[in-house]
Amino acid sequence: MAQQRDDSLWNSTRRSLIVRALDQAGPTRDEAWHELVQLYDRPIKVCLRRHVGRHPQADEIIADFFSYLFDQGVLAKLDPSKGRFRALLQGVMRNYVRSCKRKAAQEGGRVELSELLCIDLPPEAEVEEEHTWARALLDQGARRLVSV
Repeated sequence: MAQQRDDSLWNSTRRSLIVRALDQAGPTRDEAWHELVQLYDRPIKVCLRRHVGRHPQADEIIADFFSYLFDQGVLAKLDPSKGRFRALLQGVMRNYVRSCKRKAAQEGGRVELSELLCIDLPPEAEVEEEHTWARALLDQGARRLVSV
């Protein structure tokens, strides 16, 4: 009997993974979130680094992104007919940086620190983001091949 091939890595984010991450609290949801974080951790960190640049709280801002994703209920807003999950995440990253700028302004943060947070990146940065996502996909595939 032929072994069934798992092509999930090469497809878009599995809808079943997102549905599990939306489940009520429990181990199934926690496992799905853990898998999503593992899948997207590196490209998100690299892409967010471009938005936060040399901001003194850059590491904290980046580390808090997945909490923001969870707290804002972003997964529930996913509509596969409107594009890829990656595109949604990229938009959410911009909104997240926008919220960080607003928060800094409300807290009376120094203007120059707020200016270090960049919402709209130059066009060449978008190309580099696509390369980052592609590298992450290739890294995941290589890890899976090595583990087989």
